Amino acid sequence: MCVLEGDFFMPFRLIRRKIGCFFKILFLGILAIGLGISFIWAPQIDHALGLRGVDYGDFQGEYSASDVIEIGDENARMIIHFVDVGQADAQLILTPSGQRIIIDAGTGIGPSAGWLMEYIYEHFDSEYMRSRPFGFDYAILTHAHEDHMGEFPDVLERYGSSVFYRPNVLATRSGFIDPGVNMLRRDNLGRLAEQNTLIYSRVIERVHNTSLVPQDGVRVVSGDMPMYQRRITPKPESGIYEGHPNFYELFFYTPTRNFYSNHNDFSPIKILYFQGRRIVLTGDAERIGEQDFVDTMRQRAEAGIDSARYGKFLDSNFTVDVIALGHHGSRTSSHDFFLEFLTTDESRPHVLTVISTGQNNRHGHPHSQVLNRLDEMGFNEDNILRTDVHGTIVMTIYEGELFVGGTVHRTEGASISAALTWIPLSITLWFIIAFTILILPGIMRRKRRRERRNNRRNINNRSRNNSNRNSNWRR
Repeated sequence: MCVLEGDFFMPFRLIRRKIGCFFKILFLGILAIGLGISFIWAPQIDHALGLRGVDYGDFQGEYSASDVIEIGDENARMIIHFVDVGQADAQLILTPSGQRIIIDAGTGIGPSAGWLMEYIYEHFDSEYMRSRPFGFDYAILTHAHEDHMGEFPDVLERYGSSVFYRPNVLATRSGFIDPGVNMLRRDNLGRLAEQNTLIYSRVIERVHNTSLVPQDGVRVVSGDMPMYQRRITPKPESGIYEGHPNFYELFFYTPTRNFYSNHNDFSPIKILYFQGRRIVLTGDAERIGEQDFVDTMRQRAEAGIDSARYGKFLDSNFTVDVIALGHHGSRTSSHDFFLEFLTTDESRPHVLTVISTGQNNRHGHPHSQVLNRLDEMGFNEDNILRTDVHGTIVMTIYEGELFVGGTVHRTEGASISAALTWIPLSITLWFIIAFTILILPGIMRRKRRRERRNNRRNINNRSRNNSNRNSNWRR
């Protein structure tokens, strides 16, 4: 062990040992700081090394996510990925006609930065996407907050998109002029929402770069958005028309206004229809956005406007199959009037809810008020799917059946024990190194001293024995 005692005139060997011990401690301190800093990127390191954490339990369902992705004929199924991007949001959709849709793009800040691109590379990328001028058919930014668009610059640079839906929000970053300013719509009071963040200006700059998104492919999500832009359906060349068993529609029901004081309420509430199944996607819509949806749907249904589209909301048996709860499970969203409008007492125990949120996030999402509300309204706790618990959640609709699996992002390819992650691994590594350079040399020195003492004793004993034999011989 290192010896730190002694005065200035100690023997040279002890001085040298003291200096060596100082540098060893200095090295261990620097190593500890470096490992501590690496904890910031612990989830990314875990994934890169093929590690997985015990906090990410396997989905307690019949299928794994990898199973769900492979279910059915690719020309007759719809696959929806609720990607685990930490305290952020991103969904990927693969349609039976081969269209690829991305809704929001996670965050570019903190430990989950890069998770979306990594997931796309591993589970969504294809030669088809890389061979086309624009890899995605549709890209949708629900609203102008970083945790929903952080990786859009990288997504667009890598793949591009034939159509991009942007919020009706002006990018006002100092020194940046929004190229789409003339496309935006003011409300009746002349108001236009603004966002001055760097990431929003970077996204908008790429959206209006014609090498990444065609000039006629930019659409503004506003209350004035025309009907044909509110619908995403199979392209005519697919041969899948309305009435075809594999026809699908993703419809933007909101926003119903051109201006909201809260950016979250710009999030369009959308419903994906396919083979009799209905999946609600809400972004971060809060009370006003949810109220606009309920009021507008009820008013249009009662007025007989487009009865095929809105009349269903007057049916007392109308229900959806999946609801992506708004704003990461925050108390500001998923109000009882909204959930009641989309479900019935009989259907709630069977309705799946999805919460996209980060593990141990600083906001406390999902809030207990939302979880308690779900319980009080009759939703089944086992059907509450969370990315902080289940990892990426994948759903496949095939022949009218809904198949669900989880944990693609966290567990696929894991090669080491489930209890082993970078933080405990690095701490263990530090202690092993500290033991090796501080404790072990002392142990080895004591061992060598014991051996030398034993050798001297043996030599002395042999000398005494020889002396005794010589004395006996003389006698």
